[in-house]
Amino acid sequence: MKRLLFILPCLLLWGCMTKRPLEFTNFNTGETLHGMAYRSDRKIEVTMPDDELLVGKWSSIRNDSVSIGFGSATATGAGTTATAFGNNMGYTTGGPGYAYAILRSTKPGSKLMMEFSAQFDTIHGNGGFGTARTNDGREWKVTF
Repeated sequence: MKRLLFILPCLLLWGCMTKRPLEFTNFNTGETLHGMAYRSDRKIEVTMPDDELLVGKWSSIRNDSVSIGFGSATATGAGTTATAFGNNMGYTTGGPGYAYAILRSTKPGSKLMMEFSAQFDTIHGNGGFGTARTNDGREWKVTF
């Protein structure tokens, strides 16, 4: 029983610490970079070709909505009145979500930065695509 009480919280924490690999491709040079997006602390890390590490926080906007409706109707006839009430609530998940991040170098003295923006699948959560650009003009297409 004690083992179960230890294992269950560990599994829950492990599930929250998911990460997703990112692949960056430069169409001009063919260069490929690899990175990682961490869900738990909303962080992105990208390793540059010279092993310089760029790190930053990402934020996202999902395309979800909630709707609530109320209604009533009253009918009168032949000396009697009837009234009906109704309500509904709906939650819509759909369309792409949007993510954005600004990454900066962890190398002392470096001024290298990267802007990252992407669209992702809010329904299945199984991937997305976007662009990344450094302040020195290099540009990549990103998939995850």
